[in-house]
Amino acid sequence: MIASQHTAPRADVSVALDEARATLRRHFGYPDFRPPQVRAVQAVLSGRDALVVLPTGGGEGLVYQGTAALGGGRPDGGCPPLSPLK
Repeated sequence: MIASQHTAPRADVSVALDEARATLRRHFGYPDFRPPQVRAVQAVLSGRDALVVLPTGGGEGLVYQGTAALGGGRPDGGCPPLSPLK
């Protein structure tokens, strides 16, 4: 689930998304982001906040790591693992 303002991506975000996809292929070996990841990356690249809630193994870490690798810096967020307790 992605919580962010819903707006159509701007052209410059599309260019940045292509760069993010190239970074994903180069650094992580994946051909493309999954659909929920794409929406989160678009939000981050357009400067919006995003709340990414995915199941374990859903690739939420790549949203933070991939955008940080693109910008050459540290991610501006966290990826806390949450698991149900019995």
